[in-house]
Amino acid sequence: MNFVYYCVEDQLSRAVINRLIRDLIGDIHLVELQPNQGGFSSMKAKFGEYCKLAELHNVVILTDLDSADCAPNLRSDWMHEIGRTEPLPSKMHFRIAVREVEACLLYTSDAADDL
Repeated sequence: MNFVYYCVEDQLSRAVINRLIRDLIGDIHLVELQPNQGGFSSMKAKFGEYCKLAELHNVVILTDLDSADCAPNLRSDWMHEIGRTEPLPSKMHFRIAVREVEACLLYTSDAADDL
């Protein structure tokens, strides 16, 4: 069985990632890296460790844009924090929801109503 490791900020993001991965991949064993969440700062603090893990295994990181001005700047900030340059390991899937995961869900829900 294949493993996918993931890290999210909150329970809603956990539900989103679980659903997306299972819908896209199917039978997969999901391993949450920070089961008690801990939020943005905790994820950022461990980002270097997650990049090392991604050299061997698929790792999905989902965070919100929060107060950053744009996703590329937030990504650069996280990379700079760990002293790393692009590219990330090929198995690292670092995604930033602009503005919040909740907004993405609301948009998707509204878009589905138009179909």
